[in-house]
Amino acid sequence: MTRHGSSSRVIAVANLKGGVGKTTTVLNLAGFAGQIGKRVLAVDTDPQGSLTRVALPDDGPTASLTEAFARRAQSLDGVRCPSRFAGVDLVPSSLALEAVSSRLFRGRDVSMSCSTCSRPILPSTTLS
Repeated sequence: MTRHGSSSRVIAVANLKGGVGKTTTVLNLAGFAGQIGKRVLAVDTDPQGSLTRVALPDDGPTASLTEAFARRAQSLDGVRCPSRFAGVDLVPSSLALEAVSSRLFRGRDVSMSCSTCSRPILPSTTLS
């Protein structure tokens, strides 16, 4: 957990092994924080998009983290959208994320690139 400013935190839930509860953990942390009035940004960095399928409303936008990486965005503007949970915004994922990330980030840490994109919004966000 990292603090950015005086009132925001970044919480990363990561594990290369599948089926260990990453999505469930994020859904519970984000949902609870949203329910108690915190502003939350959940970033789905998994190309399978399980978090996106659960949290994104059926009529949600089609833009995703893939587009932000593909255009080498300096912010997540245009891909951040409201989720179906109060107080929780989502940056959705898509299957195309794997191809884009492997092409753009050969040998580099994708999570660090995601951190660079989210830096401009962190002061107004409680959990990530």
